Amino acid sequence: MKNIILKILLFILYSSIGLVLAWLSERLSSNFLEKFYKSNFLALLISLTALLFAIYSLITNRLLELAKKSKYAFETTQSELKLAFIILVFCLIISIPLLLLFSIDENTETWIKLRFVIFSALNTILILILHIIIDMGKSVFLITNALSKIEENSQKQ
Repeated sequence: MKNIILKILLFILYSSIGLVLAWLSERLSSNFLEKFYKSNFLALLISLTALLFAIYSLITNRLLELAKKSKYAFETTQSELKLAFIILVFCLIISIPLLLLFSIDENTETWIKLRFVIFSALNTILILILHIIIDMGKSVFLITNALSKIEENSQKQ
């Protein structure tokens, strides 16, 4: 339960950051992120998906090695990694219609507000994916470190 509340709070934090980024872009009349998202966002997400899949495979292989050498099965860690990958694929699927809607140039007041919401959602997706990458990078480090400690202990015995 505590883990779910933490994830909800993180999502609220990332949504708030995305909203602030959208608001700052509007206030500063900056269209840098808008141009970036229109031209590079989908390619960036696909590249990050490929990177995370490679990291996911590495971590899973390391966990299998650790499970063979220790008494732990690391089921929770594996389910967390699977959830992170599912979230990433979900973000990729959601971003396609958001980018299509974001590309429409309409100047009605309702559409401008909707574009602001879409822009905030795209910012949130980007921040969430960056968090997943950082989290998986930490996982690789911790798992590799744990594996080396187990190997050191087995060599001493």
